[in-house]
Amino acid sequence: MNRPPSRTVRLNIGAMLLDGLPRTAEEISSGLAGFYPGERHLCTEAVELHLQALRAVGVVMLADPADDEARQDLTYVLSADGKARVQRNLE
Repeated sequence: MNRPPSRTVRLNIGAMLLDGLPRTAEEISSGLAGFYPGERHLCTEAVELHLQALRAVGVVMLADPADDEARQDLTYVLSADGKARVQRNLE
């Protein structure tokens, strides 16, 4: 029987971004698939919604603010505060 992950989806998203590399929702969704085998709630669109929520509270930001105008292939990174918050919650 598969056990659910002990961390929330949003914390796992933050953990993926700790290395400082910009990632799209699609890249994050693919990376999280192994944590949630068989789950359909981790499609790219759902991850994008999580990223938008994290952006609204200042945990993540756009890697290139110019991307916001195009609204395509947005890439995200952790903010300085977001990095500290993710690290604190991973302890």
